[in-house]
Amino acid sequence: MSNSKNLKRFYSNHRKFIFKLEDVNNKNNIGNKAFNLKFLKKKGFHIPKSYVCDFAAFELYKQGNNQILSDLKQELEYYIDENLSYSIRSSANLEDVSAKSFAGQFQTVLNQNGVNNIVESIVEIWNSSAGDKPQAYNKQFSQNTDQIKMGVIIQEMIYPEFSGVVFTRNPLTGLNEIIVESVEGLGDNLVQAGITPERWVYKWGDWIESPKVDESKLKIISKIVSESIKIAKIYGEPVDLEWTYDAKDIYWLQLREITTLRNNKLYSNKLSREFLPGMIKPLIWSVNIPVVNTSWKHIFEELIGSPAKNIDINNLAHPFYYRAYFNMKIMGDIFELLGMPRDLLETLAGIDSEGKDKPSFKPSGRTMYFLPRILLFCLKLNSFSKYIGKFLKSHKKEYDLVNKIDVDILSEEICVEFIHKLFELNTQASYFVIITQLLNSFYSKLVKSKLNKNNIEFGDTGLTLINKRLESTDPRSQISKLNNEFKNLKISEKEDINKIEYEVFLKRYADYKFTRDFKKFILKFGFLRDSGNDFSQPSWSETPQLMLKMVIDYKGPKLKRAYEERFRIVKKYLFKSSYSKMILKRAIKYLDYRQTVTNLYSYGYGLFRMFFLRISDLFVKKGLIKDRDDIFYMTFDEVKKVIENNEEALNVRNRLSKRKIEMIAYRDLQLPEIIYGEVLPKPIDNAKIVNELQGVPTSKGFYIGPVKVVKGIMDMKKIKDGDIIAIPYSDVSWTPLFAKAKAVISESGGILSHCSIVAREYNIPAIVSVIGATFLKDNTLIAVDAFKGKISILKKTYKLEEKEDEIELSTFI
Repeated sequence: MSNSKNLKRFYSNHRKFIFKLEDVNNKNNIGNKAFNLKFLKKKGFHIPKSYVCDFAAFELYKQGNNQILSDLKQELEYYIDENLSYSIRSSANLEDVSAKSFAGQFQTVLNQNGVNNIVESIVEIWNSSAGDKPQAYNKQFSQNTDQIKMGVIIQEMIYPEFSGVVFTRNPLTGLNEIIVESVEGLGDNLVQAGITPERWVYKWGDWIESPKVDESKLKIISKIVSESIKIAKIYGEPVDLEWTYDAKDIYWLQLREITTLRNNKLYSNKLSREFLPGMIKPLIWSVNIPVVNTSWKHIFEELIGSPAKNIDINNLAHPFYYRAYFNMKIMGDIFELLGMPRDLLETLAGIDSEGKDKPSFKPSGRTMYFLPRILLFCLKLNSFSKYIGKFLKSHKKEYDLVNKIDVDILSEEICVEFIHKLFELNTQASYFVIITQLLNSFYSKLVKSKLNKNNIEFGDTGLTLINKRLESTDPRSQISKLNNEFKNLKISEKEDINKIEYEVFLKRYADYKFTRDFKKFILKFGFLRDSGNDFSQPSWSETPQLMLKMVIDYKGPKLKRAYEERFRIVKKYLFKSSYSKMILKRAIKYLDYRQTVTNLYSYGYGLFRMFFLRISDLFVKKGLIKDRDDIFYMTFDEVKKVIENNEEALNVRNRLSKRKIEMIAYRDLQLPEIIYGEVLPKPIDNAKIVNELQGVPTSKGFYIGPVKVVKGIMDMKKIKDGDIIAIPYSDVSWTPLFAKAKAVISESGGILSHCSIVAREYNIPAIVSVIGATFLKDNTLIAVDAFKGKISILKKTYKLEEKEDEIELSTFI
């Protein structure tokens, strides 16, 4: 190689096209791939010695300047070592950008010696930019109107023991888990050849997936993981990185932002099933979500101010098969605003790991920004009991006034006015429900923490049983007393009450204390129902026969006395300081508040029922709907539209009929606790499944259709729109196959296989490492579930029109 003086003399008479990576300052001249390599080198990470040929040389070549090739050869003489081999890679202006990756669309040439071969390889890469594949890709995915500009990376070859890719986040789910895939030899085998890589998954300091390898290799993979975490942290975004290991050192070959995470959504029912358990009818959803989520938004506004004003309350939750799931992505956004780890949402969603690096609630500098608001909020919570007292008094009065309304004389329009009034009252009440539940949980945990430190187990049940304040507000206490009264009746009387109808019971035993007390019980707790959030269900006062049976058969806890005695001892010896006494007092008090506030909310929320049923009765009378309960399968907006225009009833009737059928069909469906994205596969009856294959999902989605086995580009002619393609592996030249396919399954490959990359960018499901994929017969109907990595082979009798990619719940959102 010539010395620096000769090189300087050369540049005095020639334009510069070749740059050392560290000398480049503008990615607009060399492309993102080369600029990201410079970033790695600048930050101290090990990369092969690299040079880059800028866009200017490519532009001159496109213009037909023949001198450029001669100039390049002369210039490269000053950089290239004739004794070394080089890899020649593309670095286009549209390549490895955040929107789309252009992975595999341009040429790569390996093992090139000498200046002449390197220049020929550069020309080959330049020419590949004008090929049909990248041009079609740009039109299909990037929709970038810019012309392709091509830089070229010239990189010393590394001859590896093994190579691979690492993703610092799961590109399918967005979860905080690091995925490493490795193959022997060159990493290009991951993309191009039909090789299934070894795969590791690392989460919070723990290997949750790992092949059997020797300890020395695991150490290298661990080092790759730790370095990739550092790179992603410095880069500021989740990344995927290509790496290689030559038995001595790890080299980083490529860095790009993971392009599939922009709109990833994560839903969980871990919390939502506590607030909205079971299946939820459309009317209940359309009432409950605005009521409850408006209160959550108000709490977020108190904590973080104006940023929370942009929260769409309708996006805080989503229904899957008529079950409620919380949108954890929005929770993660709020965590980030507060300066807390976004990954805490995974713990809240029910994703758990015992790893030593599990995220925890730790305040940061950003948290300090919101500290004044947080402190004000905490001060409010510290004296929240005074607000509860005012709330209970004012809202009980308001609810009682509404409850006294004679709905039988109301028009549909007046009913709607009262419903809007209840929206306002119940939104305020739900705020108090949420806060009292949070405070109850907080103080109870403090008490249990103190007890646990002294090796004493004392759960919520114990605190509930010994809490005297709950005796008047907890229906169980009243039921227990009534049950004791019933037991004291004569045997003949008990047998008689067990047999007779409720109305007969009231007349025959009118003078009995048990009867009078039971009527008082119904008067006090008759607003309760199986689910306090579902006013489509009848209240206890509407089903007194069932309530009488519940009282008769009641079996209360037998440990109350034992708990009381044990608690007296615990209280005497552990809760002696002023602070501990205060914590214990508040824990007991907020158990009572939780019950009292929830009872009042249930009372007020249940008042929706009588107004909607009045509207329903009027609809039935007009022939707009068939049955009284049909209104619960409509949304509130649909109810108002039918009131405004009765002709809307025909469309609504068709929708509610379908919803009723769906709710029966999905009644016993077991749903996952966590759902990624907004589309959940429709369940398939096991009786219609002949066999199942399993693989690794690499592009999420679900599709049912006929399969076509494709072993090469020559098979392209047999693919029709809507087919699923089954392949042994895929090459870049196979890209056109994906234009018609709706899903892909491959016998080999990994997360960076060409078929996986293209499937993610076509937004179609893909599953790789599927043993037996190409042994399927053409036109066999299969279901590809790329959430679970499962392929179901369906019976010939399965009708294709039975499939549904997306649940009909979209009709009431």
